Amino acid sequence: MLDLTQFDDFENYGSTQEYMDQAVILKQGDTTKEFHMILSGTVDIITEGDTAVKVAMLGPGEFFGEMSCITGERISATVIANGPVKTLKVPKDGLLKMIDLDKDFRQKLITSLIARVQLSNQRVEQERMAATEVIRTIHQEGEARYGEFQGTSHEINRLRSEINLLAKRRDSVVLLGEEGTGKMHAAARLHYEGSFPQAPLLTMNAEEFNWEAWEKKVKMAGLGTIVVRRADRLQKSDLLQMIGTRQDARVLFTMANAENAEHPLSSDVPTIRLPALRDHKEDIPLLIYAFMRNQGMTNPEQSITNEALRRLVSYPYISGNVEELKKIVEASIVLAEGEKIQLSHLKFGVYRVKGERPKIGLALGSGAVRGCAHIGILKVLERENIPIDFIAGTSVGAVIGALYAGGMSVSDLEKYLPGVSWNDLTRLTWPRGGFVHNKPMARWLRKYIGDKTFEDLRIPFACVAANAQTGEAVYFRSGSVADAVRASTAIPIMMKPVTIGQGELVDGGVVHRVPVSLARSMGADFVIAVDVDVPPFEKKASKGLVDTILNTIYIMSENMAADEMELADIVMKPRAPVNGYSFKNARAFFQKGEEEANAKMPELRQALSRMY
Repeated sequence: MLDLTQFDDFENYGSTQEYMDQAVILKQGDTTKEFHMILSGTVDIITEGDTAVKVAMLGPGEFFGEMSCITGERISATVIANGPVKTLKVPKDGLLKMIDLDKDFRQKLITSLIARVQLSNQRVEQERMAATEVIRTIHQEGEARYGEFQGTSHEINRLRSEINLLAKRRDSVVLLGEEGTGKMHAAARLHYEGSFPQAPLLTMNAEEFNWEAWEKKVKMAGLGTIVVRRADRLQKSDLLQMIGTRQDARVLFTMANAENAEHPLSSDVPTIRLPALRDHKEDIPLLIYAFMRNQGMTNPEQSITNEALRRLVSYPYISGNVEELKKIVEASIVLAEGEKIQLSHLKFGVYRVKGERPKIGLALGSGAVRGCAHIGILKVLERENIPIDFIAGTSVGAVIGALYAGGMSVSDLEKYLPGVSWNDLTRLTWPRGGFVHNKPMARWLRKYIGDKTFEDLRIPFACVAANAQTGEAVYFRSGSVADAVRASTAIPIMMKPVTIGQGELVDGGVVHRVPVSLARSMGADFVIAVDVDVPPFEKKASKGLVDTILNTIYIMSENMAADEMELADIVMKPRAPVNGYSFKNARAFFQKGEEEANAKMPELRQALSRMY
């Protein structure tokens, strides 16, 4: 603190200035040519960043603005009057005059400046220690939250290997996968297994991006990592400029799954593809046990029934993958109230806000021409103003679902389907994997709805096929609708498998005769299941190879189908005592579909009313 009583005539050195309460005397980031000494009152010293922080309060005999006045550098903090304040504003030449006038004043000023610098250094050290502790705590929490990926499958082992290979490099990496597959988890493993795990791990959403915010992130990151989330929503030129301006930071990009398409940086940076949960189902039990342990269960293997475990393993998780599984498991623990988790404790689908209209999904099953009954059911649902938010289809259910979701009206379906023949949909082929192929079906579908992709459809639609080698379900929600429907309808042995990507695919009825779980996982709160197939014991004796094959598929899938039907809110089973392989009988199935839907309508409305 300076003693100003020896300077009787202030005007010889500068001028006095009075400030009202809360007046901003100096602003952080500006420069000043004047040195302020407080004559009366007090001022607050505020540092401004993401939040404003009061670091000091100065009173009479103390000063501020000296560093900017002497050096011309920017002011390091904002100074605000705390009540009425009077200061002596001394320009640089006045300050020099005061120093020349009195050596005691000069010494006191130097001592005061040194004390200010020492205090500043102490604050810096305190801040550094506090920041170090915060970073250490965040690092520990991050390591605990983003531990090793759970699983022993080929896909998870591949993922671990790719992370290990790229972690020590400072290259940018694209992390590609569906929602909930763990892209941020993989980014964290790249960071924590890298060369600077104690450095900051920061994120930036594509929606928040601008160059000013980016420059700030780069400065904050230092030698750390910046994860740009949903980077596929940004321009490639911006992504490349980010890489070019990252300084010492490492930049990782998460992107939505592009299926077989290339992403914007395919040719520029390495890519790690995160597998969908349905592609490594063998890891689901390990994930379930891990989630249960995280909730405090010490013996998870003994805390869930085999039936509940099987149901969790068979579910498709197409909307949220691992995150979707985690939510279902955590909710089941709460519902079980300390008891063993049963089937009844498993709640699939999204969590709807009470009072909102439930989203309705329609699961259309396999069954050859019997699937024309789906059209009769659609007709009644339209007439009764029952909205359809999602459609999932298997085999003929995929055909009807694709046509309806693609914009074809019920009246047009009723008009054109009776005139269809198997020659419109199949052709004879040399018997390698089948006696016929269904390439004509793609042309037939495009005739009515055009060359649409799933993204083009007016109602969200998905269909299911089966991998001919592994027997695993393969779900389609993007790409060519016609090609996906071909795969879903390729009857094993009779038809050649359909090759899409790396796999040979056959009729989805093998794995999901009625795709209730698919509709539920798409986001449906309420699922209407339509099972048009007829159990073999209700049929007459098999009339040939096709009948025998379809009966065999029915028997093989019956247990799985029965389990899956329990996920439906309403099950409709239209039956017509006519040949199920001739399109000439289409009108009989239209009528039976209408009759079944009319009969089930009171039950359907009552079930829907309980959802509100």
